[in-house]
Amino acid sequence: MRLPARARIYIGTVTVAGMAACAFAGAHVTYWPTVALLCGLMVTCDSLSSAKVRWVDLSLGLVVAVASFTLVGAAGATLVCASAALAYSSESPALVKRAFNFGQLALAGGTAGLLYEQLGGPVHSFGSNAFPRTVWVVMATVLVESIINVALTAGVVAMVEGLRPTSVLRAVASSSLSYVAYGALGLMLAVLWLSYTPVAAVLLLLPFLSARWALRQYAEQEKAYDATLRALIAAIEVKDGYTRGHSERVSRIATMIAHEAHLPEFRVDAVRYGALLHDVGKTGIPSRILGKHGKLTDEEFDVIKTHPARGLEMLEGIEFLTDSLAGVFHHHERMDGAGYPLGLVGLEIPEIARIIMVADAFDAMTSTRSYRPARSVEKAVAELRRCEGVQFDPAMVAALVGAVARVGWEGDPEPFRPAEAGDSMSEPLLLPQPSARA
Repeated sequence: MRLPARARIYIGTVTVAGMAACAFAGAHVTYWPTVALLCGLMVTCDSLSSAKVRWVDLSLGLVVAVASFTLVGAAGATLVCASAALAYSSESPALVKRAFNFGQLALAGGTAGLLYEQLGGPVHSFGSNAFPRTVWVVMATVLVESIINVALTAGVVAMVEGLRPTSVLRAVASSSLSYVAYGALGLMLAVLWLSYTPVAAVLLLLPFLSARWALRQYAEQEKAYDATLRALIAAIEVKDGYTRGHSERVSRIATMIAHEAHLPEFRVDAVRYGALLHDVGKTGIPSRILGKHGKLTDEEFDVIKTHPARGLEMLEGIEFLTDSLAGVFHHHERMDGAGYPLGLVGLEIPEIARIIMVADAFDAMTSTRSYRPARSVEKAVAELRRCEGVQFDPAMVAALVGAVARVGWEGDPEPFRPAEAGDSMSEPLLLPQPSARA
């Protein structure tokens, strides 16, 4: 994916600033052997225990970072924190991501280290009166480091993925307690290191490394969920050529709407999954109907209208999709009650379905078909607004308009050209109802 120009400038600025901070720190490091050991421990911890929580990677590297404030001071902490960018990742992050991580970690670690020293935190020794004051100094330092890390991450994610920075900040707010806990563990690591030996300190981390490994397995399981969903989407696309790329785009649009509507993250996930699978029931519809050229008969249209129920039957029982099922089953309802399968009215329609309804129609209008060109975003928005309150939820239309205005949108410019079919029967209805398109 090509980065927006402002994102490239932002990443470049953070990277250069991090390099400058490391160069300055290198000239002022006092405890080089300890710095080297901590850098090795940092890379090892992040390589073995990294686990992604939303957009932020949390790992025991933070424990090592906190210990470095006490063991080697601000200059050494800058280098130790920056070394985390060298950690091995099975996902092989792009060079630009590593560069940003390097700059971000160096700036956050260096700034937090300076604060630690300014607040009177002890360096390379603990006096008899070090506690409990040092505990509060460490907590303040960890808080500042976490704020800087989160703020820098929120900035780049907002630019690259088109999300509001506040959405990213909310997503990582729940990790605050983890930062505090890691801060306390980092202080314990430093005490053991200075009071006994580095080996004794490292032994403290072993149980936590095991726990983080287990969390990483859970993250891999979530990736397996995504792979399963995409396999289902591939099956849909084989059955109905119209949906080629359509489900992915509807999922992206629906996610944008959900963020704009300020849904909590667990609900955003449900929207994303539901939108991705909203047409999965079409795998149970005969190909002769899905690919029919021209107007459907009433009987054929009745068969088309069974795909939400078929989708529900296929996905029911998959636990992680429970919150998404309402979107799959009700995405063809209408605010005026003229939709299907149950003819729900207004807010009787589940929120997730009201989001997918708008996303589905918007993608259909802004994508090219073999029988008509794509509409412009402006014309598609105008059509959604014309139909709001009757077919679409005005609040969700407004959320789409806000998201598109902020992020932008490009529909599918390439028409799908099936061997025999022309006009697909899969497009959502827009007032006035044309023929019998589903």
